Amino acid sequence: MARKNVQIADWFVEHEEKFRAVLTYMVSLLQTKCSDLGISPAVAPEFRIKEEYKLKSKFARKKYSKIKEFTDYAGCRFLFKKQHDANFFFDDLNSDPKFQVDKKNTIDKRLLYDPDQFGYISHHAVVSLAVFPSELKTEFPHISFEDSPQNYKVEIQIRTLLQHVWAIISRQLIYDKIENVPFKLRKKFFRLEAMFEAIDDEIEQLFADYYQSSTIFDDTIFLRQNINLNNLKKYLELQIDSNILVIEKLPSWILDLKAVGINTIGALHKLLNDFYNNFYFIYKGKISELMITYKANVSIDDFCGFPGWMIDAIIWHNPENYMINFNKNIEDGIKRSDQFGHPQLTEKYIRWLIDSNFSHQIFQ
Repeated sequence: MARKNVQIADWFVEHEEKFRAVLTYMVSLLQTKCSDLGISPAVAPEFRIKEEYKLKSKFARKKYSKIKEFTDYAGCRFLFKKQHDANFFFDDLNSDPKFQVDKKNTIDKRLLYDPDQFGYISHHAVVSLAVFPSELKTEFPHISFEDSPQNYKVEIQIRTLLQHVWAIISRQLIYDKIENVPFKLRKKFFRLEAMFEAIDDEIEQLFADYYQSSTIFDDTIFLRQNINLNNLKKYLELQIDSNILVIEKLPSWILDLKAVGINTIGALHKLLNDFYNNFYFIYKGKISELMITYKANVSIDDFCGFPGWMIDAIIWHNPENYMINFNKNIEDGIKRSDQFGHPQLTEKYIRWLIDSNFSHQIFQ
């Protein structure tokens, strides 16, 4: 190891305690930042000081001429559920006057790739405290804070949970350069990377859709409304894919609901939740059993989807009412299954579903 490198490595070892103090204080500031921004890390932040043998191993491989050139002696990691939260945290950190950002070594991977290129986005920020605050000096009175805060840099990894999982996997497989990996494996690597990124996008959309729907389901005024064409359409558009929703059938659905005493959006919401929580998996199991019996070549999720689910919830809610028009309902149910071409399956299933003794024994 060159003499200069030895001196710089020794300086870091000598100042380990001060680095720990700065790192601990900085992590506390960053946790407060999350709270102020209204975002929550997915797990508790991790932080560490590089062990001495790893430090000296790195200095043996690479030449440094200044203390400020070595930026990952101290590090921490913040993991978020969503890419939006990771981006928000990173952007706010870059504009926070309490921190001095090392622009040269800070990486915003959103800027590195063209839209048609692979590259899984995560952030690495290298920062130091803009000044040593008085509370840090008070908390660690035995440490001198007379030198430059910019000597005490911390590398902050900012990722989603999935980005972190992929980072662990890819680091184990490809520690150095992708160019050293055989082309066949490189292709698989990029495909997996794209899949992870796509899942992250889906998670982002899932949260967005959930927040949109939860605001409506928490709206007591909306839930108290008597069911009509407009609010039933609005409610169902949040619950199911638009390509499944048949607007022309809404009037008959409203009649079916009101016939069993489901008059408000809130009552419908409770009915569907009760049906799903108490019965839906048994319901899917029974259909699976019947599909095997009748050799039905159709997806279980197709058969159990809306609108069938809502109609079956109505039957489950009030089997006696359905028994009054037993034959008509069997006929309607068979029509509903025409697209699958399995009337025997449907008739057997509906007879099972509206058997009032079975329903009462298990659910009432």
